[in-house]
Amino acid sequence: MKKLLAAIFVALLMVGCGDVTVDVEDLEYRNGVKYLPNEKTPFTGKAESFYENGQKKGEVNFKDGKEDGLFRWWGENGQKEAEGTYKEGKEDGLWTFWYENGQKKWEWNYKDGKLWTAIGWKPNGEKCPESNIKDWNGVWVLYDDDGTVSHRRTYKDGELVED
Repeated sequence: MKKLLAAIFVALLMVGCGDVTVDVEDLEYRNGVKYLPNEKTPFTGKAESFYENGQKKGEVNFKDGKEDGLFRWWGENGQKEAEGTYKEGKEDGLWTFWYENGQKKWEWNYKDGKLWTAIGWKPNGEKCPESNIKDWNGVWVLYDDDGTVSHRRTYKDGELVED
């Protein structure tokens, strides 16, 4: 039996034990890349964060020390607030955000870390008539949960130029 357990242990060491999951607070930045303390190679795996009550706050995957793959964020009430994807440390693809009442708040599309398109909704579910970012250019209006405008942001070539 001991020989079998030893063989299984060696086999697991050789092939790996699956994904590594750590608390995001345990990671540290060095030159724009995330590492576990005292490690020489960049972190690869899933990092999570939690509220004081133990409820999961967020999770993001890393590859070679950079965000890569799915990102998700929840409110203290357990409702999902945001979801999107990273590619090699940059936002890439569809990002969706929700208000506390469950209504969709924003949809962003990124290409290579730059905002390509964005649309927004008011907390009551009405599509924002002013927000329109297309082909990296336009205006984006952000609302507070009570429906008042909190920011107007202007983008040019995918970069924020006025807030």
